[in-house]
Amino acid sequence: MVWDESSLDHGVQIVLMDRRTHQVTWHEAGGQFANTHFFNAYEQDGELIIDGHRITRLGTPADRLGTPVSSHEWFPPALPYRWRVDLATGRATEEMISGIAGEFPKINDACLGRPHRYGYVVTTRGLADDTMSDGLARHDYLLDSTTVVEGPGGLTSPSEPVFVSRETTRSEDDGYLLSLWWNRATDLSELLIHDAADLRRTPLARVKLPSRVPFGFHGNWADHQTLDRAVAACRNGE
Repeated sequence: MVWDESSLDHGVQIVLMDRRTHQVTWHEAGGQFANTHFFNAYEQDGELIIDGHRITRLGTPADRLGTPVSSHEWFPPALPYRWRVDLATGRATEEMISGIAGEFPKINDACLGRPHRYGYVVTTRGLADDTMSDGLARHDYLLDSTTVVEGPGGLTSPSEPVFVSRETTRSEDDGYLLSLWWNRATDLSELLIHDAADLRRTPLARVKLPSRVPFGFHGNWADHQTLDRAVAACRNGE
């Protein structure tokens, strides 16, 4: 992948497609940057609100094709942003949500396509040569506050967190965060389970694994009922 800003003189554009009419519209965001991953997007009060992460560039700079770049130069730390598109005028605006670098955002999937209050990410604040991430964070969009915790006992490089609702959930953040962490000293991995509503360095549980799980980007949770339905559907040839 080559990063060549001269190839797009108009800068970044947000492209929307109406799922009902299939009409495509283009909205100028300006600047030269890349979006990496999204938290969520939803329509509210005549605007489309998009929450995600923005990175200064992605890939090998066009003027350095003959000079290898490190992984962190190829994929520098991203910052959380919110983009707004006025659906009446087409005007697009953006604002940085916080200065805490992070990636692989997650929300409670029950809020997908609807307004959400909480978002969860792994942080990428001060990366070492052998890590991709260095902490876990929870952002409260209502209070505009971010809580960051690091791994206990020297654990580092957590994978993308997965949100799991309690069976008797009462609120958006009533659930658990699951993430895989790496222990440099033993070269083994651990599954940590945190309280999504009360993020602390000491997790609710630590599951020590017998091997190292290579750093992975994405994952999802399926409960036993969902898995049982999927198995039954396969057996019935659906």
